[in-house]
Amino acid sequence: MWCNIYGGDDESLMLRLSCFDLEQLWKDKTVATISAGIDSIAQHFWTCDWRKCMDGFGILPTKVIPHYNSDYWSEDLQGPVDWQDVQEELKKYGDRSFPLHSLEEGEYIVIEK
Repeated sequence: MWCNIYGGDDESLMLRLSCFDLEQLWKDKTVATISAGIDSIAQHFWTCDWRKCMDGFGILPTKVIPHYNSDYWSEDLQGPVDWQDVQEELKKYGDRSFPLHSLEEGEYIVIEK
């Protein structure tokens, strides 16, 4: 069995997911995520929506940056994202022992738990 979590606003998605016991709900299942979906289940992430580091639910012992090197936010009022600065910021955030995955558009990783 599998479950798919789509993207969207990180805080909104996490609020909705917080109503469930995700570990139990997903036991023995393959979970596929994109964007805010991976953010929500990672230990730490950098959100493009809010342009800051945040904590996920910690289901996966990792740090993630989705949309890495994307120019999607280049016309945002805050200006384009400096992806190198983002990487350095997330490396220093939270538990520094977790691996950091900077995922470009269309790129994916498989994490077995």
